[in-house]
Amino acid sequence: MEIAIVIVVLGLIFDYTNGFHDAANVVSTVIATRVMAPLSAIVMAGVLNFLGATQISGVAQTISSGLVATETVTQWVVLCAVLAAILWNLATWYQLVLRSDWWLDRRCLGS
Repeated sequence: MEIAIVIVVLGLIFDYTNGFHDAANVVSTVIATRVMAPLSAIVMAGVLNFLGATQISGVAQTISSGLVATETVTQWVVLCAVLAAILWNLATWYQLVLRSDWWLDRRCLGS
């Protein structure tokens, strides 16, 4: 049970570090063109990202439909994948390596 709590906490940290990149990409155009005020753009992006993450389950269904062998993926594999994704986000934030989207999915598939 303790490892599940650690995975959830690391998942939240991953979501936060992933936002370093995604937040700027999502709102930069509407702010730069002055279509929306910065606060309005950020609030709208936050609400829509929350709705997308909680109401749309297509990604989870695709991964659990046989794309990943669920019988071989343990909690430790998930923990290592999320930790690797956090480290990658931090490395790209500090410009130590190039950015790569879908890092977490690739780590799960590689594991």
